[in-house]
Amino acid sequence: LHELFLLRRAVYLFMWRADHDIDKVRHDVTVWLNLLQSRVPGVAVLPVVTHIDCVSASDLEQQCQDVKAAMLTWEEKQKKLENATEVPLVRVLNSANSFRVNCLKGEGVAQLRKAVLDAAETTRGFREPMPKSWVQLRDQVREMAKTQRYMSWTEFTTLAQQECGITDKMLLVLASFLHETSELRFFGLEMMKQRKENLEVFLTSMLGQDSVGSDAD
Repeated sequence: LHELFLLRRAVYLFMWRADHDIDKVRHDVTVWLNLLQSRVPGVAVLPVVTHIDCVSASDLEQQCQDVKAAMLTWEEKQKKLENATEVPLVRVLNSANSFRVNCLKGEGVAQLRKAVLDAAETTRGFREPMPKSWVQLRDQVREMAKTQRYMSWTEFTTLAQQECGITDKMLLVLASFLHETSELRFFGLEMMKQRKENLEVFLTSMLGQDSVGSDAD
């Protein structure tokens, strides 16, 4: 999973198959949670098991317990790290119990869908208001995406500043925001990190000045 597709404003599903080697699944739990913790700490994760019709009920139960134990063990280890209180921990939802899904019969799909929607409401920025200029730029980016696959940084800054009145100080912040809300893929995230800007601080300072209600997702 490339870090370009790891977003803070997202809900993640850890999908595993009941008919796969459980030792590898347990290993993948650690690798996958470590990746999320290192790149997008604090995000929500829902464990999901598929192909439940391919194993016996007893085997499925044992495997689900094994995966749960692996996730809880990872969580406990993270809490013992020196910087545990400084970095938000990836949140494994549903008490680390895997949602059981049979795609052939549709079993468990409705429950999983509801869990995803409920988790989405806990993500950062859910239904937050946005400045009008940000909404305008977002809509123009959506329109441009219909006819072109990418734009240069120069094109982006020209569009933002001349068409939408975005200040130079806000360019990297807004580009990162559009990336985190999946409006575009921004390849300058390292620039953003070097600036050490806090998106939430900017949003707080902007709200109430030039904002309208809009879903950020």
